[in-house]
Amino acid sequence: FFFFLMIRRPPRSTQSRSSAASDVYKRQSQERSLYDFMMKFGGTPKEKSTSTTSFEEVAEDMTIIEEDDAQRDEAIHEIVNSMNKLANLFKQLNDVVIEQGTLLDRIDYHVEQSLQNTKAANKELKKTIELQKSGVATKCTYILIGMIIFLLAVLLLKHASR
Repeated sequence: FFFFLMIRRPPRSTQSRSSAASDVYKRQSQERSLYDFMMKFGGTPKEKSTSTTSFEEVAEDMTIIEEDDAQRDEAIHEIVNSMNKLANLFKQLNDVVIEQGTLLDRIDYHVEQSLQNTKAANKELKKTIELQKSGVATKCTYILIGMIIFLLAVLLLKHASR
């Protein structure tokens, strides 16, 4: 049976433990996908040695699988970017809701104040109407006019008698 194991060193610029572990994981997933492919299309590994599938066909199929993985990774990145944009939209929406809430609170406060002022004005109007209806003010006005006339008459008589 043919098992192709490609040992690849990580690039010199990324020779950290995390990239080495990542390369090992990628290599294992590639080996596993090759094994799965061989099992799917070529039977067991022992049968594979007698099969007519060539290395080029397997390599081509692996290339296709890697391209599919790259497309999936790209789609995942697009989804992540879309979700980040959506999160930003929700943050902006939250800011707008907070601003509108503040405006609504101010409007509510002013409506309450105008209601209280209107009630106080209504009370004052009722008092004024009652005073006009009772005639107390009119009676006081007539009494004052009468007193003025009386005092003028007294003044004229006093001045005429001299």
